[in-house]
Amino acid sequence: APLREVAALPGVRLEIKGPVIALHFRAAPEAEAACLAAANLAARAPGLVSQVGKMVVEVKPADAHKGRALRHLMTLAPFAGRRPVMFGDDTTDEDAIAAARTLGGIGVKVGEGASTARYRLPSPAAVRAWLAEAASARGVRPGTAGPSTPDV
Repeated sequence: APLREVAALPGVRLEIKGPVIALHFRAAPEAEAACLAAANLAARAPGLVSQVGKMVVEVKPADAHKGRALRHLMTLAPFAGRRPVMFGDDTTDEDAIAAARTLGGIGVKVGEGASTARYRLPSPAAVRAWLAEAASARGVRPGTAGPSTPDV
């Protein structure tokens, strides 16, 4: 109930993502303290934790995080046997950045802030530029899934 009460505040948005509930307060920065208090209260339930991100707080199962999701994805085709590259700009991405490194891949922190990532790019625009350059070096054309082939 406290989560729904806080979510009713102007500018606060409640998002339900499977077992994860997020309170977004970007449009209502003044509601941050109320959102954090409600999330911390909800996270007192056994097996739940709260996690603060950029203008959001989540309440989720303790074992639900992006690192676990990345490790699972890397067991599935077409990812199995490949090297993960994880870009993240929020504290909620840190588990996946660490998982990528553990799996022999790399983590890239986007923007400012503390991170365990070995690499850093300043902005989403820099990520897009890096990806375009990496794709071009591998012969991948925009809008295709593989190396370019000459037009016949």
